[in-house]
Amino acid sequence: MEVSIIRTIESFSRTHGFPPSIQDLLHETGADSILLIYRNLIKLKQRGFVEWDPNFPELLKVRKLRVREKRALDILRSFHATHQRMPIIEEILNMNHFRMPIDTILEDLARKAYIRWDPPFSETIVLLE
Repeated sequence: MEVSIIRTIESFSRTHGFPPSIQDLLHETGADSILLIYRNLIKLKQRGFVEWDPNFPELLKVRKLRVREKRALDILRSFHATHQRMPIIEEILNMNHFRMPIDTILEDLARKAYIRWDPPFSETIVLLE
């Protein structure tokens, strides 16, 4: 549901020039209730993926990825396409082209629901897109 909401916000905003209302999200996503939409928006906001001004909740917008997060996703997708699997952390550390620790970038991507990664218990990364 969260991915559907994000894609709906992006496409609705592109098409209409302004973000959708909660009612628009309900209609466009086919969700069962406004409460379901609202709960998912709260989760997305907590993860840093959407934002809005509490005084103007109708001004909902999707936060864009930072350059390093986009590069990390591109590297993960490229590795997956080449090797038909996701890399383990050791492989990512060997190909790290970033100026900050890769685990910080991966934590940001996991918090924003692009990947699933559960350190320190898991060496495996799962792409959620």
